[in-house]
Amino acid sequence: MPGLYTHTVRNDGTTVSALIYNGDHQNHIDNLIPSLIDDYSTSVGQMQSTVDPGEVGTESLAVTLAGEVERLRFVIKEMRGTAQWYESLATRVVDVPMVFTTSATPEVWPDGSTTVRGWLWKVPHQAWVESDVTFTFYRRGSVSSGTAVMNLSITRIRKDAAPSTFVSSLTFNFTPGDTNTHTTDNVASAASFNAGDYLQITLTRLGADGGDTLAGNVLCDGLTATLTAFAGRP
Repeated sequence: MPGLYTHTVRNDGTTVSALIYNGDHQNHIDNLIPSLIDDYSTSVGQMQSTVDPGEVGTESLAVTLAGEVERLRFVIKEMRGTAQWYESLATRVVDVPMVFTTSATPEVWPDGSTTVRGWLWKVPHQAWVESDVTFTFYRRGSVSSGTAVMNLSITRIRKDAAPSTFVSSLTFNFTPGDTNTHTTDNVASAASFNAGDYLQITLTRLGADGGDTLAGNVLCDGLTATLTAFAGRP
């Protein structure tokens, strides 16, 4: 493929002086820059062309610059998880398990008192696609009847900023009907946080409240954050 610049045309019989000779070669040197070197995309097929560079010990060595470009494209495509190296990033749904931060026996909200349990979760820096995150709470009762009066709060924690509670005392009551594990979702709006923020998730049982009729413990079997993430990013 040619360079994208021109040179002075010399006629037959022209005496090649030092000025002409040096000037013509200097022209090549001056124009040997990326913007004046031809592409490797003369067609869609050539633009999509990739070559697997292999693994350590089974390397596929390029013998031309075109071969280097093909191998770099392959790695980009592999990292992005897309059919073509230049496509927008594919996404995947990720369930992230979370652990309690507030008690030695955090799985229990007892009856008869106000009990606070919490989780701390960091919004992923690279993987998270800026979309809503669903928190799924896995709860069960030690008895099969009654309603546990519970509230949910979510606070954003960010460096050099005051904590911001964007879900405050949301009614999150639990009426199990049996002693099996049940799930309840809460969707946290992406407008409320950024990648790298921490979210403090607090679930409180108002066990002494007159409306709390579940005469036993509420147990939490787990909490997951479900988010949309970029494929190929950890």
